[in-house]
Amino acid sequence: STTGMSDRSTVWTLTHERFHGGGQPAGPCPLLPKPPNGSPLDPRRAEIRWAPETLMAPDGYTLLWDGRLDNRDDLRLELGDTPDSPASDGQLVMALSRRQGLARALPRLVGDWALAFWDPRARRLSLARDYAGVRPLYYHVGPKACFWSFDLEALLSAVGGPRALDRGYVAGLFFLGPDPSATPYEGLENVPPAHVVTIGDGSVRREEPFWTPPRGRRIGYRHDGEYEEHLRALCREAVRCRLDTKGPAWAFLSGGLDSSSIVCLADDAIASGAAAAEALHTITYVFDPSPTSGERRFSSEVERRRGRASHYLDTADHPYLRARPDD
Repeated sequence: STTGMSDRSTVWTLTHERFHGGGQPAGPCPLLPKPPNGSPLDPRRAEIRWAPETLMAPDGYTLLWDGRLDNRDDLRLELGDTPDSPASDGQLVMALSRRQGLARALPRLVGDWALAFWDPRARRLSLARDYAGVRPLYYHVGPKACFWSFDLEALLSAVGGPRALDRGYVAGLFFLGPDPSATPYEGLENVPPAHVVTIGDGSVRREEPFWTPPRGRRIGYRHDGEYEEHLRALCREAVRCRLDTKGPAWAFLSGGLDSSSIVCLADDAIASGAAAAEALHTITYVFDPSPTSGERRFSSEVERRRGRASHYLDTADHPYLRARPDD
């Protein structure tokens, strides 16, 4: 397949004629941007994190991938590949989707991601996001075409025309949160976390969950210590798999229980050789004008434990970190 990189603010378009069978019987999504001039994607991990991948197979199947896989080695082995073989995350997702079908592949993708998948035979566009919805994916279905982008401002500009404010979205901000499928603008929609939005003929849409939290499964141990060790093992693996980078990794250290635990587990994983990262650096925000909201005394304890100082960002030195006067 042909592989390239695209900008996160790119807006992709698919005409309704394409859904109904107009144009070529099979081929790449017609208005997807082509890969950069002959520059192949370097499949090494350090090269593929900061821009979406565009993959176009010779038979027309097309994948737009913006994300990071945390179970890439498991997927490689499942596909009959070896961990040392060069393949980007997007290439793995494309291979898995082609072999198992997108519906079976989506629940297998562990990490932070959003994707768009074009099936030229079924003439179907699928938009999906991971279970936590870390990476955004927006779309609009108009009278002549559908549009989608990883950037809301870019989509708003491409669709054109004044957009009314979605009052339901605004109301949600004051209660339990907006509808996950809504955006601040009427007519522009958000793919909900752990859902796939299927656009079959340019107007018919289905929004279905591909993952739900497991229910009814009970774990029973004889001793409390076994529960504790099980939790530690899960936490260690959750941190380790996110340290798959060729250079140093960075983490936010507030001094709270969450960030302190993650930083210490990451240090242990790197020191033992279980993680690929060379080192872990931390960033700590300092609120000197408001000592009661600062946690420097706690983050300092973590610094002493790991023998490395954090990189401090003081709101007095960085005004953009402060709340605006009218907030």
